[in-house]
Amino acid sequence: MRSAIMEILADYQSERPRALTRRDTPIPRLPPRLNKALAFVGVRRAGKTSLMRQMAQDLVEGGTPRECIAYLNFEDDRLIGIKAEELRMIADVQLEMYPMAAKRLRYMFLDEVQAVRGWEKFARRMIETEGVRVCFSGSSARMLSTDIATEMRGRSLSVEVSPFSFAEYVRHVGEDHSKSHSSRGRALLRRLCGQYLASGGFPESIGLEESLRVQLLQEYVGVAVQRDIVERNAIHNAEPLRWLVRTILSNASGLFSVNKMYNAMKSQGRAVSKDSLYAFIHHLRDAFLLFPVELLSDSANTRAANPKKMYAVDHGLLSVFSWKHALSSGAVLENAVYCQLRRRYDGIYYYRTSSGGEVDFVCHDPAGRTDLIQVCADPTAETTSRREIDALSQAMAELNVRSGTVVTLHDERVIEISGRHVQMVPAWRWLRL
Repeated sequence: MRSAIMEILADYQSERPRALTRRDTPIPRLPPRLNKALAFVGVRRAGKTSLMRQMAQDLVEGGTPRECIAYLNFEDDRLIGIKAEELRMIADVQLEMYPMAAKRLRYMFLDEVQAVRGWEKFARRMIETEGVRVCFSGSSARMLSTDIATEMRGRSLSVEVSPFSFAEYVRHVGEDHSKSHSSRGRALLRRLCGQYLASGGFPESIGLEESLRVQLLQEYVGVAVQRDIVERNAIHNAEPLRWLVRTILSNASGLFSVNKMYNAMKSQGRAVSKDSLYAFIHHLRDAFLLFPVELLSDSANTRAANPKKMYAVDHGLLSVFSWKHALSSGAVLENAVYCQLRRRYDGIYYYRTSSGGEVDFVCHDPAGRTDLIQVCADPTAETTSRREIDALSQAMAELNVRSGTVVTLHDERVIEISGRHVQMVPAWRWLRL
């Protein structure tokens, strides 16, 4: 195994920088005194490996000697069968090959490290006694954020990696997302936004023909459900879980109630308890596949008693599981807006006004500001437009917020209502912010 490690470390030293699509995911800059690992987590196939490689390349470009970086992918066939006690050879071999690294801050990137049972003790020792900056990722159920927190005993910070944002998608296809200063640039961004809404942001799926993209994304969901939920939680009857996932993805961006789902499944003869349904929702969130959004309320009981709105980790999954979404852009756009909001805010809720109107998103930023975002694909339909804007206007008054945003497919204008400011912003402009 020593010779294999030497070969892999040497290969990385001679490796040319890869052409990677630059991700906008913020990576914490840790001061030298803070001994923490970085854990790259997120849904499968979102690009965790690429982001780690981007970080390694940025370190080299920032002045870190390449010899101070050890990068190992444990899916490399040369590392098959490596045991936890053999991991110590990585640091030993690195210093034997590159003695100057002993005097510098060293970095160790461990990709797909879950293949080595007991790797956590090695990582903690590197952090605590060797002063090595450890970064790791994995696509196994054992690498979900809750498990990492336990296994690393507070010695790691999580970096969540999601499928491409619109800005990253535009960058990936070789265009400049800032091209909005000319009519030609705006037309390009409109076209690319339409493609992004249709295909989603999973890197491997971009540019594939429709049938292959559908098959690929369905397999992503199937693998995540089987490995990260069924196998991880020893679920013996997985059919109700798979039916639940298909149903939610077919109605994503809509209201979800465990009680209604339980009654619907019971009427179809699907044996499942309410407790199991609650557990399934928790598991789906833990696997970064589906996310519930609660009603805004100061009361925990009110939030628990009201339906949740359910969103997928990527809007591209919606049309894959429902022809309704393939033909209707409203739910797809709303899910894409939610995914972008998750990159900006920690607290996201929906809101119901005193007269029963609904605002899609109420978001709180760290500075304490409240933002209201409504999604209306086609505000030219008078009834729809009036309903959405009236609900937003009333919510602004009730929450004492001076401005709100309506994200549309194409429309762009400003509306003043009772001294309050409502801005309609087309998706191609809003999603790239």
